[in-house]
This record gives sequence, C-alpha cells and structure tokens, in this order.
Amino acid sequence: MHKLTIAEAAERLGVSSAALSTWESGKKSPTLGNLIGMAELYGVTTDCLLGRSNEPQGVFTSTHNTYAL
Repeated sequence: MHKLTIAEAAERLGVSSAALSTWESGKKSPTLGNLIGMAELYGVTTDCLLGRSNEPQGVFTSTHNTYAL
C-alpha cells in the first residue's frame, strides 16, 4: 500500500492538490491520462480505481502502452 499525502500524490501526478481532492471526493472526474497515472502510482488497475473490480492487479491497456501489474 502506498501511503502518500494528497500533496505528494498530486506532485507525482503533475496536478494540483485541489484537483486530486476533487477526484477523491467525487466532485469531478480525472482525465483518462490522469486515471492511468493514478493506477500506475498506486499499483492497481484502472478498473479497481473505477470500482469495477476488487482485484487490484492485472493487465490494463492505454492507447500507447500495455501495463502488466
């Protein structure tokens, strides 16, 4: 498990802390690129982040790369 503050995670993702907070609260949704970045940062699939799977690891594909976790 990654224990990062919102400020640390936001810095690693290249977004503001405010933006990350709005995603986590559900007030706004991240772009596809930011969603993939969060999945990479936390070592989970995008499906896991979206609540479509309880399985944190697997394989997911972006338009540019395939990631095996």
